[in-house]
Formats: sequence, C-alpha cells, structure tokens
Amino acid sequence: MESLRLLDDNVFSGIKNRILQGLARRAPGATTLRVWLHRARGVRICKRAFIGTDTIADPAKRGARLAVAAAGGR
Repeated sequence: MESLRLLDDNVFSGIKNRILQGLARRAPGATTLRVWLHRARGVRICKRAFIGTDTIADPAKRGARLAVAAAGGR
C-alpha cells in the first residue's frame, strides 16, 4: 500500500513539473514569471536571473542538482 502511495506522489509530481516547465518555456517575463515557474518546480535560481524563451531546465536524474545563476556571475 505504501509503494502505491509513493507511485501516486511521483506521478503527480512529474505531471506538475511538466505542466510548469511547458508554461515556463512560453511564458512572458524572463526575470519574473518564467523564474517563478521554474522555482515552483524546485529549480534553484539566483535573485537576478534572466531565463530566455524556450529554455528547458530539466535535471535528468532524480536528486540531480541544477542551479541557474545571473549572467556574468553576479
């Protein structure tokens, strides 16, 4: 029963992440809405980041880390 519950959580989490990623790829707001959508997925992004249109932030492995920093390392 516990494994079924974990599977449901993983499926829901995966669907949520794909929806948020799809929205973030096409949403306006390179420094506002797109950043917020990726943060909602769990991507760690610095304060002054710019995320261009059609950008995919997709850690391939479970537990992988992906960090986005501001251009110029600021």
